[in-house]
Amino acid sequence: MNTTRNVTRNQAICMFFYVDYTDENVMNYKKKIEDFGDVEICYNVDEKQPVLVSKQRIRGDPMSYRKYLECIDPSLEQSQSCDIDDYANKNMLVYLKSVKHDVCLVSVDFAGLTTRTHDIVQLIETNPAIKKIAIETFTVANELFLFDSESLTTDAELLEKFNCRKKSVQRSK
Repeated sequence: MNTTRNVTRNQAICMFFYVDYTDENVMNYKKKIEDFGDVEICYNVDEKQPVLVSKQRIRGDPMSYRKYLECIDPSLEQSQSCDIDDYANKNMLVYLKSVKHDVCLVSVDFAGLTTRTHDIVQLIETNPAIKKIAIETFTVANELFLFDSESLTTDAELLEKFNCRKKSVQRSK
């Protein structure tokens, strides 16, 4: 199942109004959507079938109504040979670059994100939306760790928890 998001918000706007995808049309029809009031363009099942839905309804049922990304980063496109973990990671990176709100990244065990401390620092520095990182270790230690991302980039002792983990914790088979 290919769930790569290939349609941007601007493209979806032009698709919704059945007009050519040009800068002028994007500007005109974005304005039209704003004039409608508290609605957003999104999709339910197929990203090639945009719909207008009230923002309140989208917030109330975010699993049914998916918002379009502002842009697609071609360097993060899924290749044919990606396994599911690579695909999920690339989708997460695309998402982190597109959000305009604070994010708390959650992982099962420290190795769930990475086993290298410099990767954590790079992830935080290239994605300023990440404000917190939560690591749950309930399967091995029954603990939850909540890190401020700024502290992780400056405190080597905190960062050391991510160093040299043997493998990710497997939840189920």
